Amino acid sequence: MSTIKPLLSVRNLTKRFGPGCEDCESLTGPTQNRNQCPTCKTILGCGEVSFDLYPNEVLGIVGESGSGKTTLLRALHFDFEVTSGEMFFSYLSENNELTDLIKQIQDVNLFTTTNYVKRKVRNFLTGIIYQNPLMGINLNISAGGNIAEKMLMAEWRNLQTIRNRSKYLFQKTEMPLERIDQSPKDFSGGMQQRVQISKALASNPVLLFLDEVTTGLDLSVQAGVLDLIRNIQREFRFSMIVISHDFGVIRLLTERCMVMKNGKVIEHGLTDQILEDPVHPYTQLLVSSQL
Repeated sequence: MSTIKPLLSVRNLTKRFGPGCEDCESLTGPTQNRNQCPTCKTILGCGEVSFDLYPNEVLGIVGESGSGKTTLLRALHFDFEVTSGEMFFSYLSENNELTDLIKQIQDVNLFTTTNYVKRKVRNFLTGIIYQNPLMGINLNISAGGNIAEKMLMAEWRNLQTIRNRSKYLFQKTEMPLERIDQSPKDFSGGMQQRVQISKALASNPVLLFLDEVTTGLDLSVQAGVLDLIRNIQREFRFSMIVISHDFGVIRLLTERCMVMKNGKVIEHGLTDQILEDPVHPYTQLLVSSQL
């Protein structure tokens, strides 16, 4: 794998919520067992996180509530500005539109580029599936309209092509085609999540972010959604970053994973290795608690 160029390279990503002070670094993190600075009350969302993600790879990020995993994911998706760090994107494409965009961002730290470029990266290259489907879909338009919305943001212009793609993704996510023009507010939670998956895939992303996508769903629905995601990833071969507190989800979907605690990565390696022989005491506790 070392001979393959990473799709995504992240270095020293740090996000703090608050003014910050000279004590933040030494008084927060796993060794202090807290992510709030007692001096200035700043919250360490995530601190000095570095990793590479390769083409077609699925990386998991696991940790308990408050560990910083969702903050990390949303920082990668440009949902807010980071405090410091670097992120570089590298991708080869035969699509002329994508080729122009990739040239534009080559060797550019995406965290410090313009909001226009960030929107282009989000609309053309990535997709996100939130824990709460209502964060990713609009209840005021139809299910098909939600899927079309992402394609329009990625500058798809032919209405018939958009309609055909929406139908195709509806079928791929095992949704009844006759409901494509209905509002998602009339759907179950599992069906809303499938609409969100279709929307995330609409513009043919090369990278998909998943944030606790099965939390709150019935167990039988969870299994169906996870199988769907795994099968679609294998078919379309995009990369994924999967956030979860559940090692069962991480085991099913990912090849490598990072374990986070109090905003920092404390363990990183192959998923099977971490699950079978965790090194850090916190990881050992997490794994044993879910056996």
